[in-house]
Amino acid sequence: MNYTVVMPVYNGRQYFETALSSAIEAVTLQDEIIVVEDGSQDGGVEDIVASHSQRANIRYFAKDNGGVSSALNLGLKHADNNLFAWLSHDDVYLPSRLLADRAFRKYSPNAVTVSNFYLFDDVTKQLKFINSVHHLSRNQRFRLLSRRFLNGNCLTVPISLLRAQDGFDESRWHTQDYAMWLQLLKQTSFVAIPEPTVLSRQHPEQDSKKEPQKARDEYVSLLNEHLTLKDVCDPRNIVDWLRIAQSVYG
Repeated sequence: MNYTVVMPVYNGRQYFETALSSAIEAVTLQDEIIVVEDGSQDGGVEDIVASHSQRANIRYFAKDNGGVSSALNLGLKHADNNLFAWLSHDDVYLPSRLLADRAFRKYSPNAVTVSNFYLFDDVTKQLKFINSVHHLSRNQRFRLLSRRFLNGNCLTVPISLLRAQDGFDESRWHTQDYAMWLQLLKQTSFVAIPEPTVLSRQHPEQDSKKEPQKARDEYVSLLNEHLTLKDVCDPRNIVDWLRIAQSVYG
């Protein structure tokens, strides 16, 4: 079982080399890294890739800006391996990222796995542990809608599953990951790897920080698409309903 790590990059030069180095440390010679520069204007990414080209199997593609979904889909199109992993240009793989998944794959090669992660605030320099595994314990789909606890960089997915969904929804610029996970949850459950494998960075230049209303509108569209009458009527969901209300109106 070999991995394709897809790295979308948009105006991320200041973080990208650190992210790329962490991916290189995580992969083997049988794995590949696909870097997709999504119409960046800050330059330098191709040169960084070239400077590290002897360290791993890395391929570079450049395209006009179309959003993260379009960059991920281009990576999927060119992927040669059977497992997909995602690394944003401003996040970091910990050394355990693929080691933990690789050990699990010996027993369940077609599973969708998800791990815990650390959330790092680039402004305050505070580090927070996010326990995604805890939230996977009950009603995964509704928990996902209400708590939005999954980091796409922590998931490993058979590429055949993603291609069967025709890739990520390119009309979504802020919620393309959750739209995909909700589709996959209709077919399979997510399996927890109970250790942190990613350091995810928060900073003011992220699209969700710069365009909060657009991100909220996309979130509301997800709610409308996936909530059911059973969700509404189930009293066990009251805490999650309050979280949804806070996200929409808070």
